[in-house]
Amino acid sequence: MPVRSTIRAFRRGGKSLRAAAKELGVPVTTLLSWEKSQNAPTLERALRVAKHFGVPVEALWQLDGERGPDNVLSGRTPERNGSRRKAQGGA
Repeated sequence: MPVRSTIRAFRRGGKSLRAAAKELGVPVTTLLSWEKSQNAPTLERALRVAKHFGVPVEALWQLDGERGPDNVLSGRTPERNGSRRKAQGGA
């Protein structure tokens, strides 16, 4: 499965690609390739980037078809949410 990046969603306050790359200590082209899911960082770099943004690595990179950043941060998946509603008598 390919790895999908959501790192762009975590750039603080609409920060430019150049400013974010400088903060992370990587070339602009590297950050752009991560955002476009053309490349993935090493594990060490991914952990450092996640720490920089204050989120788990899974919030920045997922396998295609797995939960996205909102569900990772809240700890819920669409499947769990649906199961909970059914258990409570909802649709």
